[in-house]
Amino acid sequence: MQKKQNTWSLSKERIAIISMILLSFTGISVATIGKAMLTPFHLVMGGLIVYVIFFAPKKDLHVFLSLLVLIFYIIANNTYNYTNVRITSVIYTVTFALETVILYNLLRMCTIAQVQKAFKVIIYVYFFNVLIATLFALVGLKNGAIESIIRIYYMDTGEARPMGFSTEPSYAAFIVSIAFMCYNHLNRHQFNRKVMKLSMCYLLSIVFMKSAYGVIFVFFNILDWFIQFQAKLNIHQRLFIYIIGVVILFGGSVVISKSGNESIKRITSIVDIMSDPFDTIEKKLTRLQEKDGSAFARIGPTYILFNSPDRDDINLVIGKGAGRAGSFFANFLQGILVDEGTEKLDMGIIPAFIFDYGMIGFFFFCLVLMNALWGLPLPFWLTFLVVLPNANINTQLLWFGMLACFILVAMKKSILFKKYHVEG
Repeated sequence: MQKKQNTWSLSKERIAIISMILLSFTGISVATIGKAMLTPFHLVMGGLIVYVIFFAPKKDLHVFLSLLVLIFYIIANNTYNYTNVRITSVIYTVTFALETVILYNLLRMCTIAQVQKAFKVIIYVYFFNVLIATLFALVGLKNGAIESIIRIYYMDTGEARPMGFSTEPSYAAFIVSIAFMCYNHLNRHQFNRKVMKLSMCYLLSIVFMKSAYGVIFVFFNILDWFIQFQAKLNIHQRLFIYIIGVVILFGGSVVISKSGNESIKRITSIVDIMSDPFDTIEKKLTRLQEKDGSAFARIGPTYILFNSPDRDDINLVIGKGAGRAGSFFANFLQGILVDEGTEKLDMGIIPAFIFDYGMIGFFFFCLVLMNALWGLPLPFWLTFLVVLPNANINTQLLWFGMLACFILVAMKKSILFKKYHVEG
């Protein structure tokens, strides 16, 4: 009997680690349910949900109160706004929340080394995916079946941008960046040959993806290392490091700004437009829309939302219900950002979630996010702040990021707990 329990425990750990890796594969689909993708992660978690609900012991099950409150609010809100809401969106959100709670509890049974290995595997498989995609793009190889796994986004100019197992290069950049940050924290920021090799794979993945978001996330990872490194120094060493850091930052920004990297050019262009002191915000957004439609799609709708509060189809307090933002902004921005006849426009938490669930719902979501990030350093908070305009509540990468932080916090607490008992 004991042997069977040990075997099942080992199996649970393996399933948990595999599920965590599959959670990072946000663009791989085995089928579709309506317009929603049935990813391998959902397939595996379906079986785990059945097991946990009907067979697993519930005494040690940890449920996040903030997440529970958010789900209750979402259900209540859509009950109130029932006339035009997208029920499938509500089901999808509740499913993600349930899957996150179950997988978190399974991951808590894993060792720190096992969770650390999951993050390492994610970085390596993404690297090999974007490397192969880059080679395919260089030789001009295109195949629909292959590109369902080796995913490549082709811009209007014909430029190929690999996106790993995700649906966008920026999404892929977020996934590997969060995985790299979590790995380093579980590894206590030790730097050795293994970490150097992993770091090279991470950096090359970002370079191959050609994502402006990726460049920002790399900076956050460098900042994370800097924060951990300087904490171990005395005041004179810190002062020296700060001076060197400023010199490197200034010199690096000059070199990078003059480089031909497309991602750097995009960031520089956006900063130049939005920091122009002689233009009104309306003129800045107009220029941004003309120069970079993708950047405008992440900034413009939020400005529109908060500057049209008196419209009957906007309720900034409680929102208009699940899925309403997509149709509202598609209609509002026809001929500006989207083609005539476009029925739905996908946007991030900001502004879509605010439109759907109001500032009350956004407040409850922020509580969940704070719960996930509590105790983690500034770079984690900055990474999520940057990604919020780019990922909505039903994007798998958002739940991957939150779960990664949830489990990292739990693991870091266990490290401190063990250290306390060893030293005590």
